[in-house]
Amino acid sequence: MIFLVSDDIRYEDHNLIKNATISDLLGYFADKNVIGFDIETDGLDPHSCKILSYQLGNGVHQYVVDAVRYPITEIRSLLSDNTKTFVIQNAKFDLQFCYHNGIYPDKIWDTYLAEAVLHKGNKAVEKSLKSIVDRYLSIQLSKDVRGAIIYEGLSERVIRYCANDVAYLLDIKKMQEDMLAKKDLLVSMRLENTFVKVLAYVEYCGIKLDTQLWLDKVSREKELFDAAKQKLNDWIIENKIEKYIDFQMNLFSGEINSTINWSSSKQVADLFTSLGLDLTDEHGKTSVDASVLERQIDRHPLVPVYLEYKKYEKAVSTYGTNVLKHIHPVTGRIHTSFTQILDTGRLASGRLENAEGREGINLQNMPSDPETRRCFVAEEGNVFINADYSQQEQVVFANWVLDNNLLNFYRQNLGDMHSYIAKQIFPQLTHVELTDIKTHYKDLRQKAKSAGFAINYGGTGETIARNLNISREEGEKIYEAYMNAFPNIRRYFKTVTEEAIKTGYIQFNNITHSKYFIQDFEEFKTIEAKLSQPGFWDRYREEKLKNSKMFNEELFPLVQKYFKKKGEISRMAANYPIQGSSAEITKIACIYIFNYLKSHDLLGKVKICNIIHDEVIVECPESLSQEIADIVKTSMEKAGNIYCKLVPLKAEYNIAPYWKH
Repeated sequence: MIFLVSDDIRYEDHNLIKNATISDLLGYFADKNVIGFDIETDGLDPHSCKILSYQLGNGVHQYVVDAVRYPITEIRSLLSDNTKTFVIQNAKFDLQFCYHNGIYPDKIWDTYLAEAVLHKGNKAVEKSLKSIVDRYLSIQLSKDVRGAIIYEGLSERVIRYCANDVAYLLDIKKMQEDMLAKKDLLVSMRLENTFVKVLAYVEYCGIKLDTQLWLDKVSREKELFDAAKQKLNDWIIENKIEKYIDFQMNLFSGEINSTINWSSSKQVADLFTSLGLDLTDEHGKTSVDASVLERQIDRHPLVPVYLEYKKYEKAVSTYGTNVLKHIHPVTGRIHTSFTQILDTGRLASGRLENAEGREGINLQNMPSDPETRRCFVAEEGNVFINADYSQQEQVVFANWVLDNNLLNFYRQNLGDMHSYIAKQIFPQLTHVELTDIKTHYKDLRQKAKSAGFAINYGGTGETIARNLNISREEGEKIYEAYMNAFPNIRRYFKTVTEEAIKTGYIQFNNITHSKYFIQDFEEFKTIEAKLSQPGFWDRYREEKLKNSKMFNEELFPLVQKYFKKKGEISRMAANYPIQGSSAEITKIACIYIFNYLKSHDLLGKVKICNIIHDEVIVECPESLSQEIADIVKTSMEKAGNIYCKLVPLKAEYNIAPYWKH
């Protein structure tokens, strides 16, 4: 049965809809521990849009409430009851409207997030309520009425639509719980259900940008951008690169102009290739990305100038005056949207999810230079607690691979990690003091640093060679020296790869058991079975010698596809547990911080403004700064201790009126 709580609309003898009161609603759900919850609004922005209706249900009865007559604060006691679990589809949205009304629900089950946890890695799985209801219950929900409440009000069809949004949530939750239990993902789900409350709060809080400081910064960067562009054009003219020169002199100035479009990757690639640069990226494609060019920065004087140009081009376009349009007209702050669960378990920032339909800005990817960060400021009377982990992924990596040489570095507190690695892998540094390597052997330290980052992300000797712009032979030599110095890394990579190929998923850790499910795994295993058939490799070698049609069109593509996928699995198996576990540590730390704020009635007064992987930005009154800073640091290290048992994960903070990293 559907119950409508409204003074304006009366249903006397309707067979499906009956009138009720707020007291009826509160009385009915008083002894219900699991309740479906949803809201309908006139827009997506909690700071400027209104709740038009809210609905609660358990599959037996659904209550649709006219929020204009009975604001959501009428059921504050119910929504704040920590004995009840509210089942919500895409809870991050509904929670922000609750927060705007000073309501902070405690226990959440997000049906949207459950699908993300269950199917991480499978992008084909739709997570909308319509798709979930169809998949689990074979019921086709019509979404034709979506948004009609704005211009139609609580008509009969709108009431039915609102009721349906909560009618099936409890059944779905039960089925999701069963699937999560079978996949050993209930703990992972519990983490995400708890963290969604924090992420909703981060989006709701936003962060303040000093407009004048930003405009001054953009103006300076525009000057530097123009100067870099002029240098590039001058080089073209001075070196008489005729393909990119317009010899049709301007009638009035008589100047010769460069015609190359420096924003065109194709034109720049053609030029750099003609200058002898190797622009092949890790996927074998031609690229002028910084990751490709930086390793060849000494190959040609034009490369550093072009990289400078691209740096400032991004600064004046992506991070130019258009950033100002993201300042909210009501709060005066920038509010973005986060994606909670990527394949790696990390967060992502910036999506189409705000009231005006504009693209949310990526607050995680803001340039880290001091001038840019200085523009993000606390409100008057407030300060920022800027906190981050010290070498989060490297410490997690050490705890995961359990290599004695790696663990000894941390246990003995030997200082600079890259110097230590260089000493382990380059024989000529055996008798050199660690403190001298950074100063006198910068080239070897850089090679060790590059090798470390490549290997930690599942890279090979070829990756090292490409990153350092050295021969493949030297890259392989460094790789082997690294693996010989830290032998358990090789064993760890072999173990996790074999496990992934056996199970079809990559498990991040033994704490939450979060998993990434490998795409196209069944096809991969089918190919593996073919390659394992008796006589396959004999036939492969025979046909290869003949260079036959069978070899070129069937056997070689099959083998190539198998080893390409196996290499992909190996890289993901090496890296995803590190990234995913690191992301979970940050999430748990933020949960601790949020819970402290809630228990001390500080939500709204103390804001969590941004989360950048291993970094957390909290804004608070200056009078509370030391208390909150201590809580943030303690929360971060407490979360780290859950995962990092042998090498502790340390957090550091600073207190400043702006974003200081």
